[in-house]
Amino acid sequence: MAAAMSSALIAWFERGLGVVAGGTDAYVPKPRVGRGRRTALDALYDVVTAPWFLPLSANLAPAPDATRLPPAPLRFRLAAMLYDALLLLAIWVTTIVGLVTLLGEAVVGAWVQSVLFVEAYALLAFCWCRRGQTLGMLAWRLRLASDGRFTPAQALRRFVAGLASFATLGLGFCWMWFDSERKSWPDRFSNSVIVREPKRPQGA
Repeated sequence: MAAAMSSALIAWFERGLGVVAGGTDAYVPKPRVGRGRRTALDALYDVVTAPWFLPLSANLAPAPDATRLPPAPLRFRLAAMLYDALLLLAIWVTTIVGLVTLLGEAVVGAWVQSVLFVEAYALLAFCWCRRGQTLGMLAWRLRLASDGRFTPAQALRRFVAGLASFATLGLGFCWMWFDSERKSWPDRFSNSVIVREPKRPQGA
């Protein structure tokens, strides 16, 4: 059951991203005519990464080869997680208020938790696969680097490894202190790594 739900969730997310499988790990964008179809997550990401919303985005240097940059220190990763948690909390509150308004009664139970869980994965996976950055990562000049395109399947593994890291009181994140390549559990399980980009040179 869990495997079937995971496969269905990945397939749905790939359709939302507008990608098709071109091999075991190969994903290429679907061709679009004109402006093309945009999703609600596209619009949300455009808003929260606009210069007027997040001035820190101007500090990003022209994208270097991210795979050559060293892994980002844990303190910057935790700061980015805090930013993302605030954004996710706002989305959850909006969802719950909307459900209560729509249904006219309190919403409780496993189905509500499932909705919030899917929202968390969809937001993070969309940002990771679309640009390699969440809002919090963008603020701290962090980027997700991997060999080739980062796929929804990798995003699911990274998401699950992140949950396992929280469940072990942060052990999965602190693991990078003992790892020979300075990788955390989410890095290891998703075959990726979070790096920190340099600042834009003054006057550039």
